[in-house]
Amino acid sequence: MLKAIIIDDEEDAIASLKILLDEFCEEVEVAGTAANIM
Repeated sequence: MLKAIIIDDEEDAIASLKILLDEFCEEVEVAGTAANIM
């Protein structure tokens, strides 16, 4: 299993990408999300 961290300043983009990963990439687990890296 692969783990991913999603970093984006738009919460809608994070949510959309998380949904797409859950639906089409079952081997990817979203380990966390962040709005920025600071």
